[in-house]
Amino acid sequence: MNRRTSVFIVGWLLVAAIVSPAVALGATVRVAILPFQVHSSEDLSYLQKGIQDMLSTRVAQQGGVQVVDRGQIIALEKEYASGVDAARAAALGNKLGADFVVFGSISKLGAQVSLDGQVVDVKSASPKASLAAEAPNLDGVIPQVGRLAQEIRAAALGQAQPVARGTQPQPAPAAQGPPASGLPQQQLVTPAPGVSYPVPPGGYPVPPGGFTGGKAEELFSRSDEEGGITVNAGPSINPAFIMAYQADKMRRGYVKTPELNLSDIQSLDVGDVDGDGANEVVIADEDKIYIYKDIFGDPTKKVVLTPTPRYGKILSMDVADVNRNGVAEIYVTCIVERGETVASAVVEYRDGKYQVLAKEVPYLFRVVRSTQEGQILFGQEKRQRYMADRARDSMFNPFLSPVRLRWEGGKLVPGEELTLKDPVCVLGLTAVDVDRDGTDEYLGFDQKDYLKLFNAKGGMVWVSSDPYGRTANFFLKDFKQEFPSTVDAPDPRVWLPPRIVTVDLDGDGIEEIVVCHNYEPLRLLAQSRFFTKSAVFSLSWDGVDFMENWRTREMKGYVADYQVKDVDGDGKPELLVGLVYKRGTMDYLKTNAALIAFQLNVEKAKTPMERALKMPAPPPKKEDGSIFPSIKF
Repeated sequence: MNRRTSVFIVGWLLVAAIVSPAVALGATVRVAILPFQVHSSEDLSYLQKGIQDMLSTRVAQQGGVQVVDRGQIIALEKEYASGVDAARAAALGNKLGADFVVFGSISKLGAQVSLDGQVVDVKSASPKASLAAEAPNLDGVIPQVGRLAQEIRAAALGQAQPVARGTQPQPAPAAQGPPASGLPQQQLVTPAPGVSYPVPPGGYPVPPGGFTGGKAEELFSRSDEEGGITVNAGPSINPAFIMAYQADKMRRGYVKTPELNLSDIQSLDVGDVDGDGANEVVIADEDKIYIYKDIFGDPTKKVVLTPTPRYGKILSMDVADVNRNGVAEIYVTCIVERGETVASAVVEYRDGKYQVLAKEVPYLFRVVRSTQEGQILFGQEKRQRYMADRARDSMFNPFLSPVRLRWEGGKLVPGEELTLKDPVCVLGLTAVDVDRDGTDEYLGFDQKDYLKLFNAKGGMVWVSSDPYGRTANFFLKDFKQEFPSTVDAPDPRVWLPPRIVTVDLDGDGIEEIVVCHNYEPLRLLAQSRFFTKSAVFSLSWDGVDFMENWRTREMKGYVADYQVKDVDGDGKPELLVGLVYKRGTMDYLKTNAALIAFQLNVEKAKTPMERALKMPAPPPKKEDGSIFPSIKF
C-alpha cells in the first residue's frame, strides 16, 4: 500500500467519523425524550405519559441509542414546564448528558389528534429533524408513534429519514401462492412454524403466519408439553379464508364438570378455606354456599353452608385471607329481599367447623388485590329507601362511596372512604397499578356496563369504547312511595356488575385484568335480560388504552362468575368459569349450570407497548441496558 492510498483511507475514515460518529465508532448516542405538551380541553395526561414511554421503548429497541431515564427528566420539570424551544432543549440536553433532545406537542381538536415535534442536536443547539403525525382519533395515535420513533432514531444516528408510507411505490411482496383473479391481494405474513398455543386460544382462531398457503403437511400436530397443541402453518383452501381449529383438538385445554344440582350460580371463588394447604372451589347459589374438595373428580362430595338470614339472597362471594391468620375467610354479600336490606356475612373454618365471624353486616363485599398491601377488603352501603322525587336520580347512584374494611378486635371496622368521580358498584371494582408507580389506580363498571379507570385521587382518566360485563344479578329498589298509574315508575331493578380480576399471569410486572362479557342480542325490556353467548377477555394497559391480550372461545349461555386461581394444586393458575346455559325461572324449570376450567399455558409476554405497536419482540437486553428484555406471550 503506497503513501497516497494510506492518506486517502485515513482521510475517508476521518470524514466518516465526523459525519456519523455514532455509526463509525460504535458509540451509543444518548437521547432525551421530554414529555410532549398537551393542547386540549381534555385531560390527556395518560396519553402524554404513554407516548413518552412508547417513544423511549421504540427508539432504544434496535441498539445504538440510549434513552435518558425518565426520572432524570422529571427532576428538571420546572425548566421545561413553561415551554421548550431549540435553545432551551439544548441547555436541558447538556444537563442530562444527552446528544439529542426530543420535544413536541399533542393537539386535539374534536376527534382529530396531531403530534408535532423536533429533534434538537445539543452540540449545535439547532433542530436536526422535524416530527409530524396526524390521526383521525385517539385510536390512530399508537401506529403513528412507531413511525416517529424510527424518524428519531434516524436523526440521532445520522441515517436517511424513513420514507412515510404511501409517498413512493413499494415493491410487491413475493408471491406466496396463486392469486385470486380479480381480488385485491392481502398483505402476506411469513409463517412461523411450530408456534405453541394454549388451548383453546379463544375468539376467532387464525392459523399462525396469517392466511398464507404452505406445503402439503398436517395443519395440526400434538405436543406433549403443557398439554398444548403445536400448530404448524399448513395449506389453505383460499388465502382469504380463516381456517378453523379442529374441534376434537380444541377440547384439549379445558375440563368441565357435570351439570351441578344448584338453583343457580351467583358467584364462585377458590381458596384454602379449611386450612389443609389445598385449595377448595366455593360456589354460591341464591341462598347457600357449597364447598368442593374435588369438584372435577367427584362433585357430589361437598359441604353446604347457609349463612344467609331468612329471605336472604346471595349477590356475591369472595374467598381470601384478609385477617392474615392462614385460613381464607368466605365473604358473603347478601341482601334481604323485599326489605332490600344488606345483611352480609363472613364465615371461617375454626376449631374443626365453619363458624360465622360476622353477620348482618350492612356492606356489599369485594376483595381486591392492592399493589402495596396484597388482598384487601372493600365494602359499600346501599341507599336504604328512595323518595319519589329522587327515584329517577337514584337509579343511577343507588350506592354510597366504597370504604376500606379492616379487622380490629375480631370485628369489621370501616376505614377510609374511596371517593371516585363517578359512582360505581363495589362488586365491579378492582385496584390496578396501570402505570407501575407503586400506587393503585381503580377500575370499575358504571351503570351502563362501560369500564372506567380512575387515578389514585378518584379522577376519571379513561372509559372504554365498548361495554363489557352484564350479568343476570340484581336487587330491587325499595321505594318509599307508590307511583300512581298515570306516572311511569322507574325501573325497580339495580343490575349488578361482575367482578374484575387483576392478575400478572406472565410475571412481567404488568398487571392484566380479566373481565367477562355476556352478549344480549335484543334489549327489549329494561327489567329483563336474555343472554345467548358469552366470553372472557384478558386486557392490559398500554399507556393509552386497555388492549386485548386474549379471549376465550364464545360459550353458549352466560358467565355468572369467574376467577383466575390454582384450581388443581399444580402451582399454575387456571381460568375457572361458572357457566349457566339454561336458567330456571320457576320451580319446575331446572337451571343447567357447570364449571369450566381452562388451562393457562403462560410464557413471558410482550409488553403492552409491543402489543399495541404490533412490532416483533426486541432482542435480548444488552449489558449497557439500552435494549428492553425480550418478552413473549
